[in-house]
Amino acid sequence: MLYRFFTRKRTYRYINHLQEFVNTYNKTGHRSLGYMSPSQINKKNEGKLWSFLYLQKSKSRSKAMKYKFKIGDFVRISHAKKPFMRAYDEQFTPEIFKIRYRYRIQGFPLYKLIDFLDQSVKGSFYQYELLRVYKDSNSLWLIEKVLKKRRRHGKTEMFVKFLGWDKRFNAWVPAKEIRNLN
Repeated sequence: MLYRFFTRKRTYRYINHLQEFVNTYNKTGHRSLGYMSPSQINKKNEGKLWSFLYLQKSKSRSKAMKYKFKIGDFVRISHAKKPFMRAYDEQFTPEIFKIRYRYRIQGFPLYKLIDFLDQSVKGSFYQYELLRVYKDSNSLWLIEKVLKKRRRHGKTEMFVKFLGWDKRFNAWVPAKEIRNLN
């Protein structure tokens, strides 16, 4: 929740919005509470909640994990964890990849990826290393900087570097499609 705010607003100043975050958190279902939100707990259902939390649960046989992603889904890859890494720092790459195929090893789903230029990415990735991304033709792409400017067929175009993407993905974009988010 905070991370989304940091990314969207491009700032770490959140104190003015703290009460909104607390209210949202208290209205969100929690797995440990049986998918109840903290605001739903009262004297009537506290016994049921206590038994859910502390009484013995039946053990189930482990099954092969289901695939979380489909072929063709867009995903980001998690960064390698480093000492002193802050939880509010970006946990996944800004670059987006596409799932080329999937397979299992010892019951665990693994995924092979390709980039936007259809070049294969080295290695295989577990589900927990990937994050699904929903992008379509109307989605915004953040620009790190404008490298060049030109007029072509009477229209102005900008050669841009996209934020977090390799220089292979630099592209000419019509100037009318570029918006300032600040």
